[in-house]
Formats: sequence, structure tokens, C-alpha cells
Amino acid sequence: MIKKISLFLTFLLFINCNKKNVQLPQVEKVEVDDMHDYSEVFIFFDEKEKTSELNRNNLISSTHWVFHIDKRCSLYDVSKNIIFLQEKKANPFNPHYNPDSHNFFSIAQMKEKKLGFIDFTEFNFKEFQKNNTINPNDIVFVCKNEIQINNKKINLDSLNISENNSYIWIFDGNLSFQDFITIFHKISYLITNKEIFILKEIKC
Repeated sequence: MIKKISLFLTFLLFINCNKKNVQLPQVEKVEVDDMHDYSEVFIFFDEKEKTSELNRNNLISSTHWVFHIDKRCSLYDVSKNIIFLQEKKANPFNPHYNPDSHNFFSIAQMKEKKLGFIDFTEFNFKEFQKNNTINPNDIVFVCKNEIQINNKKINLDSLNISENNSYIWIFDGNLSFQDFITIFHKISYLITNKEIFILKEIKC
């Protein structure tokens, strides 16, 4: 049965029921603001431990997956859950595997004053492992306010680089999820190899 209800309502009901709060990342506006046939992932922020907490109890493999991730979580903590769930969903031996289903981040659209969704289905999250075969000139380090290419720092607000399939995009794991979404929404079209590497810490 197709599930089509207000995600905003679902989100509020979930908070009231479980007495937990998810502060969604904010962007001005996105293209997708409606969702059909989905199930939900919640990643909470533990204010005491400063860690993330995954709740995937309501996931259905054959549906679209909507990730409600607290904007205060660190990218490194969140990425471990994303990697695990991406691998789980992509398993073709799962009897409920559906190659047509997508993965979305939910966000708060500030301009529209409602929920929106960023499709990240094509992007594979990976923890970066050092490899001597990687050309250092092909590495793009992504920090909060800048990227680094060939030891040259470029401010994100004045970013002007061309698409390059050889670039390896490595994000600083210390970024908050809010910072990551802000950057990803701005530069995702440049990540042509569709791989997002996470390093626990980058000295920016």
C-alpha cells in the first residue's frame, strides 16, 4: 500500500511519542518537497554524550528511505550509520530489494517553511582509507568554510572549479551534519564520481 501522508505530521508525532527531538538541517529551498511510499530512519543527537543514536525500527527495504538526521550530529558519527544502511539496502540478495527505491535526507526549507528532501541515492559514503596509489593532486579536502586542492585553499563562497572525474572528495568528519548538508547542497554536482569519503579529522 502506498504511504502518502504529511511527513511534517509524522515527524511531530514521532517526537511526541518517543520524547526525543530531531533538529533538522536547514537550507533555503530544494526541488523535492513531496514523498510517496517511504519508510523512515531517525538519527538522534545525544546531548550528554555528544554522540548519535540510530533508530531504524520502521525501515522497509522495498520503499524509499527518508533519513531524519539531527543537524548537531558529527558527520563522522552519522556516516557510519549511513554506510551501514546503504550497504544493507543495496544487497541484491535481500528478498525485498528494490533497485528503484531512493534514499533522501530530510531538511527544513526556510523559504517554503516546510519539509524538503535531498536525494543522495547515487552517492556512496565511505570511510577514507589511506592508499599510496592515490595521486595527492587529485584529493579535495572539504572543511567547514573552504576546500583544499594541491595545498591551495579556496573559500566555499567563491568556489569556482570545474568538474573532474579524477577528484577524490574527502570531507572533514568534524563537520556538523548541518555544515555537511549546506556544503553538499552547494557542491554535489561537482562530485562526478559519486563517492563521498569521510576522514575522522582534517586539519583545515
